[in-house]
Amino acid sequence: MNCLKKNRVSKYLIVGVDPGDTTGLAILNLKGELIFKTQLRKPSFPAVVQLISKMGNPLIIAVDKKNPSRVVYKVARILNSQIYAPKKDLSKEEKLEIFSEGLNSLKINKWGQHEKDAYTAARKAYKAYKNLLERIDIHSLEKKGKLYGDELKAAVLRGVSICNAIAKLEKGKTRKISIQRRGGKPKNLPLQDLELKLKAKEAEIERLRVENKNLVSEMNALKEKINTYLYQIEEFKKQRNQRISKDRELFIRDMKIKKLIENFKKVSKENISLKKTLRELKLLVQKLNEALNKKTIVFVPLIENLTLEKIHAVNERLPIKGFTMVYVKNPLVKDTDGVNFLRRTGVKAIISNHPSKKTETGKRRRFTILDANKLNLEPLKINNKTVGYIYERTKQEDLKTWFKKYIKKYREEKWRN
Repeated sequence: MNCLKKNRVSKYLIVGVDPGDTTGLAILNLKGELIFKTQLRKPSFPAVVQLISKMGNPLIIAVDKKNPSRVVYKVARILNSQIYAPKKDLSKEEKLEIFSEGLNSLKINKWGQHEKDAYTAARKAYKAYKNLLERIDIHSLEKKGKLYGDELKAAVLRGVSICNAIAKLEKGKTRKISIQRRGGKPKNLPLQDLELKLKAKEAEIERLRVENKNLVSEMNALKEKINTYLYQIEEFKKQRNQRISKDRELFIRDMKIKKLIENFKKVSKENISLKKTLRELKLLVQKLNEALNKKTIVFVPLIENLTLEKIHAVNERLPIKGFTMVYVKNPLVKDTDGVNFLRRTGVKAIISNHPSKKTETGKRRRFTILDANKLNLEPLKINNKTVGYIYERTKQEDLKTWFKKYIKKYREEKWRN
């Protein structure tokens, strides 16, 4: 608990509140000066109200959230104060800026987080009313040539116009009564001050009555909730005992059967897929053996297009180096790196369903383009996915000799056209 001034009690206050398990309080006077700050661990509601009341008469209860909590509304109602809340929740940056701005005039090093939030809320409220408070002083000087202090500001903040508030203060100062002290001289006090003190005491008594009534209502409501919870607990215990009384072994057995059925279905699906793959591989091996015996087979890898990314994807699964031909689905999609890489692997010809002259554009012809429709190609599939093509030659001749003849024939046709 930190008291910032020797005369810590101020008549009218702006109170910043940060409610929660740890409640932060920061109290300013109407000049924006910090006179008290503290943070309390799980304080009782009456303790918070009593602490604020000891410091003075709070005019404004300020928070840093757009929607104040129920506790804040309750404190404001009992202390007969207005609530100030920003239009939106203050961000960390806004809080730091407001706190740093107010900290320049203070010589305090130790701050709790909740004290900081409460002080930021109070400073934000003070800045919102600062211009109004300054206008009140200027207006009173223009009208009467003197300042009326916090009394005038408090009246205006409670909704009274400046002119009416000045008139009431002038009227109250002209009516004074005499009070005799024991063994001393009589002291003239303003009647208005006595009326304000009496009203303050009456308001305090009324607040205490209302608070007591509210506390009794809350206590009764809590008792009803406790009884409801106790009844629900008993019902839950009964239901739990009924469930436990069932055959536990039967429940465990059912769960095991269910798990075994799920595993069986999973294994069955995998078995079907493996059988299908095995059949395809057997057919593939049979074809390859027949073709190898006849020495009439040429395997042609399948590439999506002539970009380096797609070529690398195929090359990781099946090295392209050593193949003289590749099958390209779309040879028009290409890049320079992909074409150069393919040339370095030793590929001489590209087979495609849609050969085009655009594929051969450039300073020099890089590949011979062969029409797949004119070749005897058979797709090679694994798991219904084509990975390449098998070309079977009709004559048993050397592969290089056949390839040279085919390219020669292809070039002759090109030159004629």
